[in-house]
Amino acid sequence: MYYLRLPYIQKLIVIYVAWIILCSLYYFFFVADRNDAPKDNTLQFALNKCRVHSLEPEPTILKDLNFSYQLKGNIRCMWESSQPQFYCPDSFKIDFKIIKQYLTSHPNKQLRIIGNYEQIELNEEKLGDLGYKRAQQLKSYFIDSLQYDPERIIIGSASIDSFDLDVYHEMIFNAYDLSIQDYHIVSAPEESRLLAIVQPIYFSQNFSTMLVSDSLKQYLIDVVNFVKGKDNFVLNIVGNTNDDGSDEKNLELGMGRAKFVELQIKDLGIIYTKCESKGEKDPRYDNNTSEGKAKNRRVDLQIQKIIK
Repeated sequence: MYYLRLPYIQKLIVIYVAWIILCSLYYFFFVADRNDAPKDNTLQFALNKCRVHSLEPEPTILKDLNFSYQLKGNIRCMWESSQPQFYCPDSFKIDFKIIKQYLTSHPNKQLRIIGNYEQIELNEEKLGDLGYKRAQQLKSYFIDSLQYDPERIIIGSASIDSFDLDVYHEMIFNAYDLSIQDYHIVSAPEESRLLAIVQPIYFSQNFSTMLVSDSLKQYLIDVVNFVKGKDNFVLNIVGNTNDDGSDEKNLELGMGRAKFVELQIKDLGIIYTKCESKGEKDPRYDNNTSEGKAKNRRVDLQIQKIIK
């Protein structure tokens, strides 16, 4: 054969050319048509959206008497963020609609949302903690996107130790705890109790931050749940000072503190508020001591009934 009589180099060239021709034929007949076909990335996109990390805890199970329902996954939240994230939004909407149907058919039940947080997370909230803000954001989602009844949702917060908070790549997998519990209706004795409470808010030495206590957080939760749907109650916000400075200056300073607090709680759902200042005229503690002066630098909150 002619090929066998060719020099060695020419044989290699012939083999190389033949290989290129075969590869080209394979590409045009078997690969090109496949690449030109329209791609369907829907499934891959869905898989990426619904990916569950191997370290993620088991999804929440909501239980109540004969009702038990497991969510498709956990509602996540980025570290130092209050915005809830749903790894598979469509599945979660189905979950939340089923829970809504249960609440609708059981008027004596309500959904409780607890926002979890770690103390070391940077918190830009001047009032309350990051956990409360997370619960508040999720509640807003239920109301705005799924038309939940606001009165059927209560919120709270919990400080979780870093060892118990499931965090991976700054994503918190157990940022929320959800549960179903009995719908709490404020009774007449409890109304009297709330009206009698004067809840103080204290401030740091340079007035840069409010000192938020557990009793303050619980009081605001009680007030928010109490005033919903009512137009005959107002939250009175009274600013107070110690006796440093003139009467006129202290009245102005007290009003500034009251307005500052009003601004911080305006997003909680308390519609009717009233601000006033007593200046230095209502000391609760001894102004002759540094501790007393600090505690007199406060704002008092009290629910009042409007007489129509």
